[in-house]
Amino acid sequence: MRQILFHMMKKVSTYLIYFSLLFIACQSESTPSDQSKVAEGTTLPEMVELNKMLNEYPTEGDLWFQRGSLYFEMDKFPEAIRDLKKAVELDSSDIEAYHLLADAYLDNLQSREALQIMESIGNRFPQRIPSLLKLSEFQLILKRYGEAMNTLDRIQEIDPLSAHAFFMRGMVLKENGDTARAIREFQEATRENPQMTDAWINLGQLHEARSDPDALRYFDAGLSISPENLLLLHAKAQYLARSNQPELAKAVYRKMLEISPYEEEPYYDLGLLYLDQDSLTQASTHFDLAIKIDPMFGRAYFYRGLTRELMGDQHAARRDYEQALQINSEDTDAVKALDRVRENI
Repeated sequence: MRQILFHMMKKVSTYLIYFSLLFIACQSESTPSDQSKVAEGTTLPEMVELNKMLNEYPTEGDLWFQRGSLYFEMDKFPEAIRDLKKAVELDSSDIEAYHLLADAYLDNLQSREALQIMESIGNRFPQRIPSLLKLSEFQLILKRYGEAMNTLDRIQEIDPLSAHAFFMRGMVLKENGDTARAIREFQEATRENPQMTDAWINLGQLHEARSDPDALRYFDAGLSISPENLLLLHAKAQYLARSNQPELAKAVYRKMLEISPYEEEPYYDLGLLYLDQDSLTQASTHFDLAIKIDPMFGRAYFYRGLTRELMGDQHAARRDYEQALQINSEDTDAVKALDRVRENI
């Protein structure tokens, strides 16, 4: 059972914090009346109001930016791209709109366009550190490591003590497998900005990967500065679970739930710990709670199904496996489990 636990404790959301400092990570333009058609069926009051205002004030760039931002939040990336392109056409100095347009392109799987926008902003505003940082992040995402390091060199010429630049250097080196240098850069980042959560997490995880007992010290160092930081607490709890210290891990998860009772991941991870200990009733209860908070949590359905299967309730297990596959049809674990229980019913 422990193999199952370790596999799932590597959940991307907090175990691999690659891009949590990201400020993120086409169709032709049309008239405002055409744009309103795109939003037909949308019942958000904000969208309805923006459509009316754009019909009345079609040359107000900020309105296009606001609607593009709303589309972006709705994951309607082609619509966001169209509106944000109109915003920057009307106001070419609106850097925030350019940044969001690049994000929309990236999320719409148009990475070349996203990178081109950030490169142009970096050239137009060569002293603007937030834009250069965003450019380095995009370069890292696209695995252009040399270009990312060159951009970070530009930042450090402007501000030799930029904590964000140190952090991004650490990320590039980590991706390249240069762990020793990555650790040094993350340490520099925490010296310049001790509240840089992601640097502490990366330090802990990199030391853990080297089987270094100092790993816990880095999680605790971050928590000494920000004791209620959920990302740090989650990273520490997962480290303790992977280090075969389940009771200490449970205590950290319970602290997370005291701070924020409506987070699904602590319940899910507690469920995994109880499942690993064959405490099936408690495991099922915690998966129930994770699912109540997030009804689209496919892996919680899978593990609740596994728990119910171990408890002998094959029919309930089948329903959970089927639900897991409705959420993610490519969940091979659920496919195999569903075949297994169908044979036993």
